[in-house]
Amino acid sequence: MYYSHCTTNQCVKGFQVLITIAATIFATVVVYKFLTRRVRHAVLHVAKTLNVKPALIDGMLTRMGKSRAQMLVNSLASFPNEALNDAVYTFFMYRIFVVNRNQKEIKWWIERIESKGFDRHLDIARVEISSMHLRNCIDAFELRSLVSEYNETYAPTRRRAGGSDDSAHQRP
Repeated sequence: MYYSHCTTNQCVKGFQVLITIAATIFATVVVYKFLTRRVRHAVLHVAKTLNVKPALIDGMLTRMGKSRAQMLVNSLASFPNEALNDAVYTFFMYRIFVVNRNQKEIKWWIERIESKGFDRHLDIARVEISSMHLRNCIDAFELRSLVSEYNETYAPTRRRAGGSDDSAHQRP
């Protein structure tokens, strides 16, 4: 004779519990994906532009704090082309002034942004926007001082024949 480990009612209840658990997990994943879609899209947009791992961008957003990160994500979602420059330069300054100030690291990031069509020079507008976003990571006065040193060392102002400053290039 074959003996079952559970009665029909017990098996049905066990099956219902498994279905409920699976449905709860599925619903949680769907809700999570829905709630984080803007952040994920912004992270991927910047990461693909610079050809870096999305985890690097995500790490910056985490260090920026919730409100600053949300401000950057919202601007990228609302004005993707215009805000991309701000996000790229904010990430660039984060990497070379907050994460690692090593000369080799700085040169590597300069090559990276230039290879993607961005200028190495950090003008006042870029610094102001980045200092607003990175306020929780680095003091604004320290950032300005570091940018001044950086520009003197790595991006001296270039003058054209007509006397105009060549440092205002931004990616379209």
